[in-house]
Amino acid sequence: MANDTQYGLTSSVFTSNLEDAWYMADHLEHGTVHINESTNYWDFLAPFGGMKNSGNGRNLGQWVFQHLTEIKQITFDPSKTKKR
Repeated sequence: MANDTQYGLTSSVFTSNLEDAWYMADHLEHGTVHINESTNYWDFLAPFGGMKNSGNGRNLGQWVFQHLTEIKQITFDPSKTKKR
């Protein structure tokens, strides 16, 4: 359902399963995917931008020059996940 939209700026996934977290991060069509973090996370050096109708390319850091790529940022808090 999260990909069934014309926008894709940021998303968050909350889980204690590390495999599920990485699967969702890889498959979500969003410019930033947060794992066990809210979407108000901000890092000035990290790439910022969306996919689909949420923008093209990334701003900030070294990514400002890569406007024709689809870079994805994934953040997660490993203390909130369990290994199987």
